[in-house]
Amino acid sequence: MGLSNSEFLAPNPHALEVMGWQDSKKIKNDYQIWRWITPIFLHGHLEHLVGNVVIQLFLGVGIENGIGFLKMTFLYLLAGFGGNLLSAVLAPATYGVGASTSVFGLVGFLISYSFTNFFYMGRKTPGQRWYIIAIYSILILVNLNVGPGAD
Repeated sequence: MGLSNSEFLAPNPHALEVMGWQDSKKIKNDYQIWRWITPIFLHGHLEHLVGNVVIQLFLGVGIENGIGFLKMTFLYLLAGFGGNLLSAVLAPATYGVGASTSVFGLVGFLISYSFTNFFYMGRKTPGQRWYIIAIYSILILVNLNVGPGAD
């Protein structure tokens, strides 16, 4: 995965391991299932942390306003757990940290909410549908550049 201590304000990889990065081997062999949740709260370097915080603020404020704090917390943790579980199944030899799985869960929630309520949107606010389409297009284009081959 490219975790190193050479990035600005990057933690030592050993510290991330001790604090609970996602390690499929330890989850399977040592039953450390807490490693499916703790990576949500760990980050590899400053850019990673700032990127996740900005997108969480951008998306999370609206979602929390709509569904409430408790449901937002449940959604966030469930998305993080599910994403880390999927990552452990698809790429068991890699280590993982970051809230990206939770962020993708928030994006998925917004997209599903928008599809189910698309014709209701725009009744009181003209142009709301076009705004939603533009924002999601930008999110998709930005996220196409994120992943294992993006370095």
